Amino acid sequence: MTEMKREENFRSLCAAILVAVGVIALVVMFVRCGFNPNLWFDESGQFWMSKGQIHFAPPLTPDGTLADVLQANRTANSDPGGYTVALHWWLSGGTSPLWLRSFSFIFFVATAFAFAGIAWLWTRNRLLAAAAGVLPACSPLLVTFAFELRAYSMEACGIALSVLLLEYAGRRPAVGRFLALGILAAFFLTSRYSFICPATATGLALFWMVRDFPWRQRLSFLAAYAIPVLASCAAIYLVTLGHSQSHQKPNPPYYVEQYVLGGKTLGEMAGIAVRALFSWYELGALLFVALFLFFALRRNERSGYQRFTPLFIIVVVVNLEVVLLSLLGKYPWCPNLRWGIGLNLLSMLSLLPALWMLARSAAGEEATGRKGFSLGVCLAVSLLALYGAATSRVSSEEPLYDNIMKLGPASLYGKTVFITQMAQPSVRYLYEYGPLKRYAEGIYPQSFIFEVPPKVTDYRPIDYFISPEGIRRGESSGGRQP
Repeated sequence: MTEMKREENFRSLCAAILVAVGVIALVVMFVRCGFNPNLWFDESGQFWMSKGQIHFAPPLTPDGTLADVLQANRTANSDPGGYTVALHWWLSGGTSPLWLRSFSFIFFVATAFAFAGIAWLWTRNRLLAAAAGVLPACSPLLVTFAFELRAYSMEACGIALSVLLLEYAGRRPAVGRFLALGILAAFFLTSRYSFICPATATGLALFWMVRDFPWRQRLSFLAAYAIPVLASCAAIYLVTLGHSQSHQKPNPPYYVEQYVLGGKTLGEMAGIAVRALFSWYELGALLFVALFLFFALRRNERSGYQRFTPLFIIVVVVNLEVVLLSLLGKYPWCPNLRWGIGLNLLSMLSLLPALWMLARSAAGEEATGRKGFSLGVCLAVSLLALYGAATSRVSSEEPLYDNIMKLGPASLYGKTVFITQMAQPSVRYLYEYGPLKRYAEGIYPQSFIFEVPPKVTDYRPIDYFISPEGIRRGESSGGRQP
């Protein structure tokens, strides 16, 4: 057997190991997070919006229609509503925590497949494609929100699929392919308002990719992409953003102000910039952009930097857009938090081309086929993915279900229970659709007093107070902690 054949077999073995590691990581993540019944305020609120209700609707309110779903999303959500509507249809299959968390997890799995597809188009290397497919499991941020009942995983998936379809369409440009890309971007624009940044960046990358075509053909390519995107923007504005009852405010909420550049002193802005640029969550993008510029300025064709130009445009433009929006006081700049999940996804995707350019520039085309390179990639990605899976958890720190089970659901029989505002949507889910439904008879809702709306005529002595922070006894129960 020739040396070349042995190295090819070794790469195939490493690729198979990586695929197995990826499957194991997904299973471990699902076991650790997929069954978690503790929905925090935003997640349970998302559930009720998809049921056509707002967070503080009265107990046992009947499910709403699709029109009610759109109205609830418009008045109680800060996202356009695509996730809310899709979840509304998904709920026809069940309402268990496992079923709910599977919805966001599907987007995470699709992201992993998109990473693998992008890497294959770039390199035609099975090992690197398998490694790229495992990369999302190496990101704590992507893993954390893979199970959250919110639109973050959907947004990340949309960015990955957009890059994949852009790379695919760019190899044999055709109106139909760019129209498919536009329809895809139009759909994922409904995930979160911040998706407008990668959608715009993708359009600019497309413009670069077709720059050598006659202007009429270029115009048809751009129109094929832009028309669905603009139609989606118009629909979002009419249905949610521009509506008089829209929940979306002109400025970010108070809890993200510390990450917004607008309105800050120069020192505060510098601090935000340093934390964002030199965060581990932005390291891949920073390294990729620096290496791309280095090799491009030196015209180092050996590195193969040219093939990554569309990604370079997207990464740079998206980051500049986020910085600009932050300077205008409209969006936080924080790649390490949920609002920066798109930046983190692009950073993770950028790791592969950064590694590719380094290896090719140092040792030529043979570098990425050598055993040492294959083994190093396999070990590094496998260890990071398995660690990420083993330490994965849902973002909720409001263990309402755990606390009630620890107290004992039967302990609430014949008692008066006060539910604080921030616990209301989660308690309602647990007793009406979740795992506490089997304990609801004789307890829920007659024994419960909800903070919103206030019942000023209900003077019953309180036995228990339930809040996201925990459960405490009322004075009528002796005031002792459970």
